[in-house]
Amino acid sequence: MNHTLKETLWDFSSFFIKAWRQKYTSYPSAEGYDGLASPCLFDEKEKASLWQPKKREQCADFSNVEHAIALKLHEDIKTFYASQFCADLPALFSPQEITGDHEDVKHQDIELIQVWSDEDLARLQENILGHLLMQKNSSIPLRYLLPQQKMKWKSFLFVINQVK
Repeated sequence: MNHTLKETLWDFSSFFIKAWRQKYTSYPSAEGYDGLASPCLFDEKEKASLWQPKKREQCADFSNVEHAIALKLHEDIKTFYASQFCADLPALFSPQEITGDHEDVKHQDIELIQVWSDEDLARLQENILGHLLMQKNSSIPLRYLLPQQKMKWKSFLFVINQVK
């Protein structure tokens, strides 16, 4: 089956929710979002926000970033952040090849940063713009760092911004 990135991200998010609900018999809770509105938020308990992913009716627009930096962003970057509202997603990163001091690492727990709300998207777009402008001004090949948390060793996930 040939899935688009949008479908794959939604399937991953849905799988996470299903697995969470089977294990904990509730929706996942996220700390640090208390008081922040979101289409994916459906209840707040104590200092935790109960959530489930919510598809966007229309994908978010990144033309402001593309215009400011005078280049087209890779579609995967836009799709990854523009297709749903969601809390950050835990995942398992399994690199195909590790070199250097980390050859023994087979997989790593990570947390993929997601977009909680339109306000969160605006902050993310500012960060993307700043990151790409720094690279452009330094004549570094443009690549976008996929923000993630919890990696115990120094390794990064990048999307190379090559548009055909």
